[in-house]
Amino acid sequence: IRVIGTRGGSGATTVACGLAVALAEQLRTVLVDGDSAGSGLDVALGIETAKGLRWGDLSDVRGAVAATSILGRLPVVADLPVLSQGGPEGDALGAWRPVTESLLSTVAAVVADVPRYRAEQLGPGAHGVDVLVVPHDVVALATARRLTDSGAVGPEPVIALRRIRGPMPAAAAVELLPHRHVVEIPDCSGVRAGTDFGDLAQAVTRRPFAGACRELADAVMGVGGGR
Repeated sequence: IRVIGTRGGSGATTVACGLAVALAEQLRTVLVDGDSAGSGLDVALGIETAKGLRWGDLSDVRGAVAATSILGRLPVVADLPVLSQGGPEGDALGAWRPVTESLLSTVAAVVADVPRYRAEQLGPGAHGVDVLVVPHDVVALATARRLTDSGAVGPEPVIALRRIRGPMPAAAAVELLPHRHVVEIPDCSGVRAGTDFGDLAQAVTRRPFAGACRELADAVMGVGGGR
């Protein structure tokens, strides 16, 4: 499950974390950081000093690898294993598919926070689900259409629609988007603060954000068939 923001500040990281936590209530789930240029999920989750594997340790992987050799060595927060970047040396584009596919041989869901540039490099997976995080403004809507029209994401992604202040009604935004499911994600100051203070895993469990993420999890499982 790739969670892709349609512009800077769209909240893709918080949605990815909230979705992973919601899925982990039902399925064995791993949260993966796909943004080699970002500060890393480590910081947002407050596990930057925790021992365990990061992408930098897996950058040479090119073929099949035993999932147990990865999964049991990942840092864990709120019962959720996390594969993060862990610094600028952590980029491992070539290892992306073999590592994520290996994890999927053992767990039911891999939720990946993937930036737009990486989504365009990788293209949609054959059996994956894409979630576009779309604030309802013109820039985000145009980017969402470009990503789908170019084939960078699947033709009918699940839309996590972020409400923002502005003149455009949310219903009007929905009409402009290719989608199978739309879930409205509320703007929660406590979730933003959780990202800033390394407490994101706890912050995403608060209402109403957690309820929206559970609804998003149900939508994703409906599209993906629910393993």
